[in-house]
Amino acid sequence: MKKIALLALLVMGRLYGQNMVVNPSFESDPEPPIRFWPTANIPGTPVVQGWVSPTRATADYYNSKYSFIDNAPLLLARSGEGRAAVICGLGKQLPDSRNYKEYVQGVLTEKMVAGKTYRVSFYCALDRTSSFTAPGIGAYISTEPVRENTKDRLRVKPQIRLQKPVVAEDGWVKVEGLYTAQGGEEWITVGSFSDTAVLALKPFNPYEYTFGVSEHVRRNAYVYLDDVCVAPYEKGEPCACDEIKIGEGKQHYLFVVDRSESMGEDGKLATLKQEIATFADAFNAHDRVSLIVFSNGPELRLPFSRYHGKKDVQHSMKRMRAKGGTNGDAAIQFAVNYLDTIIPREGVGNYHLIIATDGMFVLSKKTRDQAQRILSEKGCSVDVLHYGSTENKSLMELSTVYANSSYQMAKPEMTGAFFKTEVIQTETESRKKVLQYTNMKEAYKYEYKPRQD
Repeated sequence: MKKIALLALLVMGRLYGQNMVVNPSFESDPEPPIRFWPTANIPGTPVVQGWVSPTRATADYYNSKYSFIDNAPLLLARSGEGRAAVICGLGKQLPDSRNYKEYVQGVLTEKMVAGKTYRVSFYCALDRTSSFTAPGIGAYISTEPVRENTKDRLRVKPQIRLQKPVVAEDGWVKVEGLYTAQGGEEWITVGSFSDTAVLALKPFNPYEYTFGVSEHVRRNAYVYLDDVCVAPYEKGEPCACDEIKIGEGKQHYLFVVDRSESMGEDGKLATLKQEIATFADAFNAHDRVSLIVFSNGPELRLPFSRYHGKKDVQHSMKRMRAKGGTNGDAAIQFAVNYLDTIIPREGVGNYHLIIATDGMFVLSKKTRDQAQRILSEKGCSVDVLHYGSTENKSLMELSTVYANSSYQMAKPEMTGAFFKTEVIQTETESRKKVLQYTNMKEAYKYEYKPRQD
């Protein structure tokens, strides 16, 4: 198999050419996760292997899915785990700057050949919590490394430039173009090259953001960067820059668990905790679990970014006790806004929202509208496990709106096999669907049954 894989790589390299960027997706050892940003810098300070900060402005780098900033979640990398982040403009300027902007500068594996055409591309995404965006995001190709003792906008003209401001609703945006080399170029600098500091987001009609934020991000135009490519280009021929793909097959499960006083009756919460841990134990290495618990209010117990395996799930549920009321409306709103924070529109893996409750709460119009927009936009499935003999109409409606979703009335058998449940099939326009949890080690099993009219 190793020989076959090596042969495949050699064939791909011959067919598509080589990406000339060193460490194009900003990868490094993901341990320990980076959860801070630099506060001082000199031009040429390393950011990650192959990349430096060319000015005194402090570009950021996050090496892991588990990276946080001010205890606030970050956008996941488009590929791999690492991503760079730069402030493309400040909402309020620093005392020692007029137009503060951060950049990252990478080196190529070889110099460009005069007269030869190259495709240059990279991906950028605005943080969901930023109050501003910035124009002029692009890439500058040069023969010499840029080193400027400034925190302001670089006075160079980028050859590749995004023609519109990026907004969070766009997710990961590809910036690309063709460049004909003068000869000897081997450096690429990425950031915002506009004389305009920032643009307010209101004219672009962004959706309201209600989840917790980092002030380092909120008050600025905070942009993530990933998957940088520079490769030889021939018209009509495949290019290496076309081959940067998002990782597929990753599964992300967000559990929203009711821990109100009534969930303590008949051992419902205890059995649910056990089965969630068993569920997580059967995952592949790249799958992720997140946990939100709620009673009088919601709490993010386990972010996706801090999940390593079953022990993390067990630890996050260890002190979970049944008490308090059932504020399901706040919990659902909290959950969908959390998903909105971390998932770009383009999507990184598959996301499943699993709600377990015995509550008979009603979702407000605001929550319903936010859930419909966010879950539809992000492509999330919704699966409801509802304890009791009466359906929660709000949750049943929520589970019938989205593809690959379901609603179950759950009556746990106190044998450690919670997901062997009595199921109420909910109708879609043309069929009924049952979500079967009869074997946890096989995770989701779907069975489609044609509608009987």
